[in-house]
Amino acid sequence: MDLLKCPRCGEEYSPSYRRCPFCEEGDHPRKVKHNSGKHNSGKQNGGRRVSDKKQTHSARGAMAAVLVVVLLLLSWSLFGEKIVAKINPDDADPLPGVQDDSNKPVDGETDADGETDPSIGEEPNVGDVTGGETTDPGTTAPVTPTVDASALSIKTNVGTTLSKDANGTFDCTIKPSESIRLSVSGTDAATTWAVADASVLSISADGTISPIKTGITTVTASVGGAVLSIIVRIK
Repeated sequence: MDLLKCPRCGEEYSPSYRRCPFCEEGDHPRKVKHNSGKHNSGKQNGGRRVSDKKQTHSARGAMAAVLVVVLLLLSWSLFGEKIVAKINPDDADPLPGVQDDSNKPVDGETDADGETDPSIGEEPNVGDVTGGETTDPGTTAPVTPTVDASALSIKTNVGTTLSKDANGTFDCTIKPSESIRLSVSGTDAATTWAVADASVLSISADGTISPIKTGITTVTASVGGAVLSIIVRIK
C-alpha cells in the first residue's frame, strides 16, 4: 500500500489510519518517525555519548591516581623517618660492643631515665669526708664535722692534759730541749697534724713535737672533720 504524507508534519503514514498518527489536533509535540537512517544516526549519537562517558570516567580515574600519589609523597616527606624508625627500631641502636662516648654520662650525672647509675664513674675516696664530691677551685666546700670538737681533749705522752680557753684553743709550753708527743682523746678517728711556722718546731705524723728554736707558733690537729688549734710556746 502506498503511504500517505501528512500535510502538517510531512511524515508518511499508512492509509489504515484515519488521520496522521504523528499529529493530533491542537499544538502537541511532534513525533518523529525513526527510519533506518535516523536509527543509524541515533546509534552513532548514542555511541558518541557512551564514548564521552568512558573518557570522562578515565580522566577522573587518572586524576584520583595522581592525587593519591601526591598524598603518599607528602606523607612520606613528613613522617617517613618516624615510620622507618618504628619498622626497624634496631637500626638506630649502636653496634654491639661499640660505646658512644658522646652520650656517656660523666661522674655524678644521671642516666636517660633520670636516675643515678651507681656503676658510672669512680668510687669516692673512703678517706674523703666530702664523699668524693668536687667543688669549684675558687670556692671552699663546707666540711661538716663528724665529731664534736668540744668533747675532744689533747693529752701528752707524759700524762698531762693541755688546758683550753673559752674559744676552744689549747695551750702548750715546752723547753727547747724537750720533745713531747700530743694525742687527741675522745675519738677513734685518725688525726692529721700541721704546724704554722716550721722554723720554730717540727711535728711528725704521730704528733711528736721537736723544738727548733724559741718562739710561738700554732699547731693544728684535724680529726673527723673538726680542727683543733694548739698554741705552742718554746721557751
